[in-house]
Amino acid sequence: MEQLQKQLRWAEMRIQSLEELLRLARIAKYGPGSEKLNSAQLELLEFEPGVSVEEVAAESKREPLPPAATQKKRKTHPGRQTLPADLPRVERLLPSTPEQCTCRICGGETAVISYEQSEQLDVKPAEYFVSVIKREKRVGQTCE
Repeated sequence: MEQLQKQLRWAEMRIQSLEELLRLARIAKYGPGSEKLNSAQLELLEFEPGVSVEEVAAESKREPLPPAATQKKRKTHPGRQTLPADLPRVERLLPSTPEQCTCRICGGETAVISYEQSEQLDVKPAEYFVSVIKREKRVGQTCE
């Protein structure tokens, strides 16, 4: 366990040194004005075709954006809402396949024990309804 932690620390230090080498190479590529840019800005310059030294110098003179402006707070999603109970329901029963109707253990016929149900909102022209889909869940009758 201790050896793995040493290897992890060594790998992290190696990554850090390689990232710093890459940063220094980018600074050498874009000139002394790029020293003021952070790593993310330097990385973006790599994707820009034909970046001039003047553009890099102008970017380095700009005031950096505050951290709050760059990171937006993610709103928590409330989840799916239940469909209104007053909408009419249209049920469709999806029967099991022939393979699901026979028990894999004893080979006997299986019985329906419950349904897996899902609802989705469907629409007819000028009419809304809830489509209820039930799938059979089966179990063998002769085996335990």
